[in-house]
Amino acid sequence: MWSGLDYAGAAEALGVPVGTVRSRLSRAREKLRKLVAADPELIPSRQTATGGRAFAARSIEKG
Repeated sequence: MWSGLDYAGAAEALGVPVGTVRSRLSRAREKLRKLVAADPELIPSRQTATGGRAFAARSIEKG
């Protein structure tokens, strides 16, 4: 239901400003980074995550 929404679409669906969506996503990504750094086993294997299909991922690390 929520996948594929851009920032504006998510903001409209949630009834919040676009800036709020961006900041919430930024904080969520940072929490995920910290969780994975503390326990890398939280990341499912590619086989599990994709049902065996290959996929491309974009790095979310700050550069």
